[in-house]
Amino acid sequence: GIPFLIAALFSGAFMRFLGKFRVHLGRVEKAIGALLVVAGVFFLTGGVQTVSYWLLENFPVLGRLG
Repeated sequence: GIPFLIAALFSGAFMRFLGKFRVHLGRVEKAIGALLVVAGVFFLTGGVQTVSYWLLENFPVLGRLG
């Protein structure tokens, strides 16, 4: 339906963006890989729990989101 029509309208612009962005893909892949390593270390060391407690203490509204 409608979402496919909207996607079709923007596909040309997206392909042009990808063509220009291609030179940065190596850096983006390395940055995402580093984030995955950091996330893995957080999971293994319990850092996720520490960060979540810090977030709830400093931003209590996040506790009401779910």
